[in-house]
Amino acid sequence: TLVMVDPNCRPTATPDFGRYQARMRRVIARADVVKGSDEDFDYLALAATPEATARMLIEQGVGAVLVTQGGDAARGFCVGGEVSVPVPSVQVVDTVGAGDTFGGSFLGYWLEHGFGRQELDDADLLEAAVTFAARAAAINCTRAGAEPPTRAEMDLE
Repeated sequence: TLVMVDPNCRPTATPDFGRYQARMRRVIARADVVKGSDEDFDYLALAATPEATARMLIEQGVGAVLVTQGGDAARGFCVGGEVSVPVPSVQVVDTVGAGDTFGGSFLGYWLEHGFGRQELDDADLLEAAVTFAARAAAINCTRAGAEPPTRAEMDLE
């Protein structure tokens, strides 16, 4: 089973940061894919920058790390390299659900293509999946509320 973790940090809802950070370290250590925003990785403070965190997690055995940065490029890190994918420019209506859409779309793409943990070290495959996920998240942002695109809508884009 491919395991993905999105820490989805909420600092105002986290009364004990030390305990939260320790728990997230244990959970992340068991993940194949870790997806988080640059803000999530900054908050977790596992390394000096989100990029340093991603590289550290790869060295510790995580298969791939995905870093979203709002409307800026989405990044992917794996043993085979690092990718940076531009986020499509859209008229933003609402960002609710964009991160979850990104994560779910990445997994959907990955599994639809029959990929598993072994393929996570392929930067080209990672780039294709991150590109797909960034498109889906951008479409979600053009709608009010968390309204990810359907698979059929993704085929039309």
